[in-house]
Amino acid sequence: MAGHQRMVDTPLRAPVSSASNSSLI
Repeated sequence: MAGHQRMVDTPLRAPVSSASNSSLI
């Protein structure tokens, strides 16, 4: 869940988080 919020907060700041979020969704 933290990854989702992080992606929306900083999509370009957390490129790795974006990929992780995609896996969750």
